[in-house]
Amino acid sequence: MHLISDFCNRLNQSSKIKKKTSVIQNSKIVCESCFILFKLGYILYFIIRDFKFLVIYLKYNLNGSVIRGLFSLSKPSLKYSLKYINIMKFSFNNFFGLIGFMALATNKGKIMLDFECVSNSTGGRPL
Repeated sequence: MHLISDFCNRLNQSSKIKKKTSVIQNSKIVCESCFILFKLGYILYFIIRDFKFLVIYLKYNLNGSVIRGLFSLSKPSLKYSLKYINIMKFSFNNFFGLIGFMALATNKGKIMLDFECVSNSTGGRPL
């Protein structure tokens, strides 16, 4: 199974049933995605257990989970890239962060958010 889609599904299901933690298989891309969610304030923190699993502690407020919906745009059978101009259009339409954010795997070997890609003038594959 695709690791990013499994990551999104597990976090969505855990937040719907109001679990405190979620355990996910560890990989570099999942760990970087967790760091992005931590940096944006969607999760409390995460711990790497036995170099095989990530334990993610979810964040809740009075209305419920902070994560409303998390999904993956790419699939193992369908991979596409976005140019800098397309990312810039999404970023400007999402000026106040009302739509959400988009994480992209760039050719520089790191995962960046949409506004970071616009500031660096790079494109990438959406996760």
